[in-house]
Amino acid sequence: MGIFDRIYNKATPQCQWRLLPMILWVAAMFALLSSISNIVTSGAAGTVISGSAGAATANAESIGLALDQPADSDRAARPTGNHPLQDQKLRAASIQLEALQELPAAIQQQRIDAYIQASSPEELRDPELLRQILPPGLWFQALLLHPSDLETMRLDAQLQSSYGQLYREIVSQQLSPAGTAAVQKLLDSLWAATGAPDKLAAGEFSPLARGDRWLPPERQLSATHRYALDIFYTWLDREGRNEIGPPIRSIGRGIVVAAANDWSGGDRPSLYRSGGLSPKAGNGVIIYCPDNGHWYLYLHLDGVTVTAGDMVAAGQIIGNGGNTGINARKSGHGGHLHLEIFDRSIEAWTSYQIRRYLVNLR
Repeated sequence: MGIFDRIYNKATPQCQWRLLPMILWVAAMFALLSSISNIVTSGAAGTVISGSAGAATANAESIGLALDQPADSDRAARPTGNHPLQDQKLRAASIQLEALQELPAAIQQQRIDAYIQASSPEELRDPELLRQILPPGLWFQALLLHPSDLETMRLDAQLQSSYGQLYREIVSQQLSPAGTAAVQKLLDSLWAATGAPDKLAAGEFSPLARGDRWLPPERQLSATHRYALDIFYTWLDREGRNEIGPPIRSIGRGIVVAAANDWSGGDRPSLYRSGGLSPKAGNGVIIYCPDNGHWYLYLHLDGVTVTAGDMVAAGQIIGNGGNTGINARKSGHGGHLHLEIFDRSIEAWTSYQIRRYLVNLR
């Protein structure tokens, strides 16, 4: 790998960013050929190399993300140079969506494993660094947009206002099956590497305590959302036009991939000013649960207490019910949590599925 280091270090910073993906790709190809050779050699000699730690180290070295990395005990003492493997921002760039989605699936996982092996435990648990790696919240909203809602959003995007501008940004997000798979693979891998499964409570909780919620009967669901469920509050407080409802809990444990607590607007598009997950959704949270591959969207919240990059336990409070968002701010339309659930294949649950799932949760 010395020739790659020499090429990289002689390049200007601008060229270094362009060279890094090419260097990693070439290195990965060398690693693949080397792995095949090692398998043949070790098979003939009757030796076997096993263990996840050994595999992770081999992957990290093979695709150029762990070269010259110090051991954990020595990491803080080593100076940080401009080598791509010693620069956290460059390492993070190597596993961002733009870098991963163009790679074959096997190389995607190698790249992710190498990043994890080259990063300290503190870096892996840092929400700010995770925010740098993850796609923007708008990308997740585009990913979890049901096709039946796409045409309406495209019409909203035509308005020449801050309302239309935000919807233009959502519908312009670039989605692909490879990109979606890469992001899920990244989230699953980082979740396991941080040790979160051993530290955060598992299980399934109702987003609202039973005494705080009212679930509409199934016979009424045909007149409401087809792919979402509105869960109504049994009590709320008012501060002017703002409604503050009961605490909202995370159904399962997982990673917060998008969150907003800055919605400003009114009950129609012309009154929307800024912020929120979207003008209609208002403040909200999107959480991915690696345990089951589900995505949970909690909308119309007030006082959101988590941010993108946070890892949350099942049952953890993520905010309070509210009436943010144009839809909930309309007279007679507040007082509810709008909940959406998508499975690992990005298939939306129907309102009937969501209700049947929640009815026995406490």
